Amino acid sequence: MRKEITDIIAAYKLITLGNKKAFEIAEKEIPPDEKIIYIGPSNMTVTLRNTDKPKMRSGVIAITNRNIYIIHKTLLESSVDIFSVAELELVSYKHNGLTGATFCLTLSSVFISFLASYKKEYIERLNKILCTLIPPKTVTD
Repeated sequence: MRKEITDIIAAYKLITLGNKKAFEIAEKEIPPDEKIIYIGPSNMTVTLRNTDKPKMRSGVIAITNRNIYIIHKTLLESSVDIFSVAELELVSYKHNGLTGATFCLTLSSVFISFLASYKKEYIERLNKILCTLIPPKTVTD
């Protein structure tokens, strides 16, 4: 496994049990020149802006300096959805201390929500990192 991935797993104390294949798919899909900022097991919801039908995904979310990867792996199927970080408009999260945080990423074409740790220090660190990915907006008169 790439050192970046093992470092993130250790830093966030992530449990990888049951998602080994999804992590392997992520490692194959993410080009070596992309820096992995976050990767973790999660339940995710992906909703295209022009529809109201969310796609529920279980697997791994990987966020790099260029793309967001949703790796869905079950016994019978696997899929990878890739979205450009350049489309990122907003990052928000809800946290109640018991069930973990739900992060919401708003991109120009899609809404992505995913579950993360319940530990406040990890949530705040991840939020800070994700917010740095939002491209600056240019203001024109």
